[in-house]
Amino acid sequence: SRRPAPEKAKPAAPGGGGETATCSACKKALPVSAFTKPQLKKGPAKQRCGPCVAAADASEKKAGDDKKTAALADARRDLAKAEASGDATAKLKAASKLSALEGELVTGLKP
Repeated sequence: SRRPAPEKAKPAAPGGGGETATCSACKKALPVSAFTKPQLKKGPAKQRCGPCVAAADASEKKAGDDKKTAALADARRDLAKAEASGDATAKLKAASKLSALEGELVTGLKP
């Protein structure tokens, strides 16, 4: 007669059993359920909790948006200067640059 196989130990589910991890950004000890698996795999020196990751993403997005807005303002100013100069080559170059930046803003694709 056969004996039943011994039951294998199952790993604890993330967030279960009171497991905690420390966020490297806010330095809080939080339940592992507050972290994504990829963040937990980074180890204690680099892992960040969900709210800290979201805050960093929002900050990066705002910085990128500010940079694009400044580039558009510069391109518009350059186009106005080129039109005032009357140089057809300078006008075409400035208009092309402005069009490329506006297209990137609309589509998200770089020229």
